[in-house]
Amino acid sequence: MNSLYNSRDFNDKIILNHICYDILSQNLSPGSLWKCDKEKNNDFTFIFVDGRNHEFSHLEYLASFKSTKLFSKYNYKILVFVPNTTNFLGNYVDLNNWRIEFIKIDPINSHDNYSEFMIKKLPWLIPDEYCNLIFFQSDSFHIKNGWEDKIKHLAEMGITYAGSPWQHYAGIELKMHNQWHDLSNEKNMNLISVGNGATSFRTLPSIRNISYYTKDLILRERGTESKNPPEDLHYAFFSQIFGKLPTRQQAAEVFTDPITLEEYKNKTSYCCHFPKYKKFP
Repeated sequence: MNSLYNSRDFNDKIILNHICYDILSQNLSPGSLWKCDKEKNNDFTFIFVDGRNHEFSHLEYLASFKSTKLFSKYNYKILVFVPNTTNFLGNYVDLNNWRIEFIKIDPINSHDNYSEFMIKKLPWLIPDEYCNLIFFQSDSFHIKNGWEDKIKHLAEMGITYAGSPWQHYAGIELKMHNQWHDLSNEKNMNLISVGNGATSFRTLPSIRNISYYTKDLILRERGTESKNPPEDLHYAFFSQIFGKLPTRQQAAEVFTDPITLEEYKNKTSYCCHFPKYKKFP
């Protein structure tokens, strides 16, 4: 099985491969690497979106998907939005057993097009019955049990979007009457430092509300000349109006991005994204 991220720094690939092989080598059920015999439950739904028009059969895909089964209390549904379902996960798993449901999409060829799809289309493609959503990507992984209780605790506090902290404060500007307005200066809106979407918790009602009320606005990321806000910044920022964000500490207890080998071994959080040899340059 080939690796997806061959162009990454060699040391970073070592960490990524270590995590992948660690996850893939663990039995999912007694005596079985691949069969999930956990009780089915719909309290949470995993969401995977990838617009690349290739076969999703690389090492990282298999490990990231397996981690959602290995470190979950129940067998949750996984909604998969991809253009190509051929040889999915290398045909190693029973898709019905893993509760994988495909929703085919057109190929997505740029970051801007990905964000546009996530904001304008995705919320309306997710069936109404799936409320509590856990987003993940090919280089994001669940790494220990118990994340459900943490997410439920956040939800009980009214939090509707949670992703790992950023290393900067970000905002969004709105173009209106031919002028740009910094929305972080508006009432009840501030610069934010949490919300990386690679592995994140979102509620369906909140992202639908954000999509409905903001999808046609002319926006740019604060501090840029014309950069469209990435979808995770978009949802996180407007969650200040249509929901609630966690504090940096609350977010960091669940999500880590990037994650080093030491942090992975110590299981400093429940979910992670972007394995890296050193935390920062």
